[in-house]
Amino acid sequence: MNSISKVLYVGSLDDAYNEHIISNVTHILNVADEIDINQRINHNYIKCACSDDDPNENIQRIIPECIEWIHNSIQTNGIVLVHCLEGKSRSVCVCIAYLCLKDNWDFDQAYNHIKNIRPIIDIYPLYLQQVREYVISNLHIA
Repeated sequence: MNSISKVLYVGSLDDAYNEHIISNVTHILNVADEIDINQRINHNYIKCACSDDDPNENIQRIIPECIEWIHNSIQTNGIVLVHCLEGKSRSVCVCIAYLCLKDNWDFDQAYNHIKNIRPIIDIYPLYLQQVREYVISNLHIA
């Protein structure tokens, strides 16, 4: 799990299950279609599912709900972990979109920031393109 900001983390399924790692996290957002950890007792939890590296998937469809949930969680003094299976692609895309649309970061700045913090990222190229397009087309309404 890596800290994107004081209130936003990105990580993997293993991170989400590790009580020691997530001890300061209050909210968990799962963006992986293939997993579910909704039995979390000590965390607010939501699943906004997206398939892994699927050429027929459009990650844009989950971004509005994810961003709104993250934003509302942070506004109520929450600390959010966004995770997928490995914390390399889908969760990173959501965090990039959040930084751009809610914190007014430039797309490349957000991508590079997360890449520097979490060098293992390996975003599925189609999802990276879709997130870039989503951010550009929604900057004026975020």
